[in-house]
Amino acid sequence: MRRSEDRCESHRVGNETGRESCEIGVNDKPLHIVHAIPFYYPTSFPTGPVSVVRDLCKALVARGHRVSVLTTDHRIDAHVDRGRWVDLDGYRVWYAHNRALWDRAPFYAPGLNGAMDDALRDADVLHLSVGLTLVNVAARRRARRIGVPYVFSPHGVVMRKRLRIRRAAKAGFVRLFERGVIRDAAAVHALNAEERDDLALLGARDEQLCVIPNGVDLGLIDSESDGAAARESLGIGGDTPVVLFMGWVMREKGIDVLLDAFAVLRERVPKAVLVIAGREHREDGRVAKDQARSLGVESAVRFVGSLVGSRRLDVLHAADLFVLPSRSEGMPMAVLEACAAGVPVLITRECGLPEIAEHGAGLIEPLDARRMGDAMARVLIDRSLSLEMSQRGRAMVAKRFSVVRVVDQVESLYRRLVSEREG
Repeated sequence: MRRSEDRCESHRVGNETGRESCEIGVNDKPLHIVHAIPFYYPTSFPTGPVSVVRDLCKALVARGHRVSVLTTDHRIDAHVDRGRWVDLDGYRVWYAHNRALWDRAPFYAPGLNGAMDDALRDADVLHLSVGLTLVNVAARRRARRIGVPYVFSPHGVVMRKRLRIRRAAKAGFVRLFERGVIRDAAAVHALNAEERDDLALLGARDEQLCVIPNGVDLGLIDSESDGAAARESLGIGGDTPVVLFMGWVMREKGIDVLLDAFAVLRERVPKAVLVIAGREHREDGRVAKDQARSLGVESAVRFVGSLVGSRRLDVLHAADLFVLPSRSEGMPMAVLEACAAGVPVLITRECGLPEIAEHGAGLIEPLDARRMGDAMARVLIDRSLSLEMSQRGRAMVAKRFSVVRVVDQVESLYRRLVSEREG
């Protein structure tokens, strides 16, 4: 049942219709761009912002810019050097120790302070990624003191639907710190219109706001991968329908609804197999396995853990359908990667990607097991529909979400901020 294998753009800001930001002139001198992110490659912490920032940094270096990355050693292997500049992908990275007491957000790493002062001394622009972190608080203070403009990209973390999780702690952090990070930013970057509106509610002004989506490296997705080998390693036949989930194995990602929906699918497509790829979040992995057992689908579900590198691409290309029934997302990279790989997708409205339906790259359903199960069956049974979604998904990513187009917009934003600073 495998499916057939068949420079610059102005960013938009402000209200729903948008306004084109300033025209970028001939000025194309190399910039020194500093990125601050609370966790980074090669972390075992599976998150979209890491791949987004890494792709952006590599692309900026390829365009002649100098890049420095400030981060912590959150879930970094012991062999990675801490407390000094490390070369990676043609730029430098400083990994500071993340205090054990703060093994998750808000990521307290005072060892970054000296490196920040060093990097910002000759920086043209600072880019803060991921909200609700003390890394941003420290970077904001230093950027203000030195006079370096900064871009703030929360990556969906402070959207209203995300702030409902651990509400009390997040509300306090927003009041004490996050509003200040937003207020002092030269630009506040949203992934979509929903996030832009939520940032406005937190105090972001029209003239600060810009909407630029995440980008996918089509060259990487198109690199050699072996879906057949991935199927063989998982004990899945070449004609077996494969449904794939990639992400945290947790209730917030809808893993409970996914398993119920898969049981519905098996009523119509009894040979279907579900591959669940991702790190298990606390007790949610055990609960999910118990649920699969109680539903009688345990033998058709493969829990394969986190996947990285070529293994991730191999499994992606082995899928006939990608499903993310999430309760809360900013802009999930795994969905865009699936589209780029030519895999039809099924998501919920909470995933923040209305383009999936608009471009015919897949289906968007409410968070309902029966509806999602029926939608899975529809895609897997109707081969012509599946092939059409595959082709439309590829075209959508190339047109709207390719990393080249996204980097064009980000680079244009950087140059505008530098021009305003110098002017």
